[in-house]
Amino acid sequence: MAAPRLILPEHKARFLDLLAVGLTVASACAELGVARHTMYWHRARDPGFRAAWDATAARRLEARRGAVAGDRALSGAGAGAPPDLGPGSGPRTTVPRSAASGAS
Repeated sequence: MAAPRLILPEHKARFLDLLAVGLTVASACAELGVARHTMYWHRARDPGFRAAWDATAARRLEARRGAVAGDRALSGAGAGAPPDLGPGSGPRTTVPRSAASGAS
C-alpha cells in the first residue's frame, strides 16, 4: 500500500463537517478526493483529530437517537419499547432452509 498523503488541517475540518451532516467515512473521503486509509492513518497519529472524529461520531449518534425517539413519540410507540435504529440494528432472524425453499 502506498504511503498516505499528508493533508492540511482544512481538509480534516472539512472531513469532520461532512461526517457531522451524516456522510459516511467513505462518502466524506470520496467528496474530498482522499483515500479512506489516509484519514484512518491521520486518525491513528493525530490525537486531536481522533478526539474530534470521536466527538463528531458521538454527536451524530445522539442526533440519530433523538430523531428516532421523536419519530416514536409521533407514532405513539411506547416509551418502554427499544428504539428502532434502522435496518440491521436489531436481532437477526433466520428462516430454516426447509421453510425458505418451500420444502416440507
